[in-house]
Amino acid sequence: MSQQLAQIFKLFAPLIKQNYYPNELQDALYARLTAIWQLQSTDNDKQIEAQNYLKKTTDCLGLDDLMAFSKKISDADQFDLCSVCSNTQGFLIEYKLRHQAAVTHHVIAQFALTAHGYHFIKEYSPNIRVIGDAVLHQPGKLFPPNPTITEQKILTQQIRLAKKLLIQTGGAGIAANQCAAIKAPYRFTIVGIFHDSQAHVNAVNERYPEARFPEATIMVNPVIENTSRETQSFRHACLSVPCANRAMVISPLTIEVSYLDALADLNQTTQTFRGIDAVVLWHELMHILEGETYMDVTFKALEVEDLRIFIQRLQQEIMQRPKRATAAIPCLTVPPFHQSIDLDNKAARLNQQALDNLLPNIAWDCLTGLVARAELILNQRLTLPNAHARLFAQAKQISLCKPVNQSVRP
Repeated sequence: MSQQLAQIFKLFAPLIKQNYYPNELQDALYARLTAIWQLQSTDNDKQIEAQNYLKKTTDCLGLDDLMAFSKKISDADQFDLCSVCSNTQGFLIEYKLRHQAAVTHHVIAQFALTAHGYHFIKEYSPNIRVIGDAVLHQPGKLFPPNPTITEQKILTQQIRLAKKLLIQTGGAGIAANQCAAIKAPYRFTIVGIFHDSQAHVNAVNERYPEARFPEATIMVNPVIENTSRETQSFRHACLSVPCANRAMVISPLTIEVSYLDALADLNQTTQTFRGIDAVVLWHELMHILEGETYMDVTFKALEVEDLRIFIQRLQQEIMQRPKRATAAIPCLTVPPFHQSIDLDNKAARLNQQALDNLLPNIAWDCLTGLVARAELILNQRLTLPNAHARLFAQAKQISLCKPVNQSVRP
């Protein structure tokens, strides 16, 4: 067992025998893990104490599953607290158990705050792919022109998963390759929000208080037909970059796109999006057509020196974080927001103060993913001839301001 878990259990074992109800989210997780570990005790009284504690602080009690989990806890030689946040689902805390460096348990524990304290609801695997994930950075697979019944069912199921996840997470759009439960994503995206879901509307308004987004459209095999030379800027965020970061990114003012409409029997449709609607569309098309997040676009737009500083600051955070014995768990709840990338005369500029304020609240997986992508893009840019490097950066800053998509219609 890891030394950290042993210390936690030593502290919380005396508490669960009393009339204890945790009023801090972190303590709620610690007490729960302590009780589950104690289920395998040879002392019958301790087993009963653990069962009683779990019964009063848990929605459902599957003792067989908890006993199996208890063994996994005992075998763990490392315990990682990843992040905490609160949203419309409740209070969430993400953690990992490792054995011999391999992750054996990676979940998000969901709690509700009652009059007594924190009450456990359920655990589930992380449902959004985070920057740096291999599938996230691959374009979606074209849906075939003459699909079999099986392929149609798979697409329907993938869309159902994506819609459910979009509503749960309060996003303003989602691409299939962002969804962790979709192992081989087809090329589709949901653009906008479902206004018939008040929970979805409220969650989006919290993340983007100054924006109003379109009614959701589900696009299969989208193809960019045309983009305007006029551009617009917007403070982007992303479910796959889970932190309070915002970056000003330039994208086309108008985008014309053709697609198969999943809300209209997959009929071919062509539509023009403008303003904020085009911003959402651009963001999601970058995901599903290019395998890129808004931060990838930002890394290509920054001056090389700014990009180097960005990488250095994140690397310093990675080196320092394990040494901070009392470091707080990264909190993903927003606002406040931190705009790490500004625009100066349409050129991307790093805001170091905002980045420094943001760093402590970037979860580990996101932190390492950002570094990996930034280093990859920096290396790509440094291999270009010097005469073309700046031109490359400027071109990628507006990315889809001309039809670069190579998709073919099915």
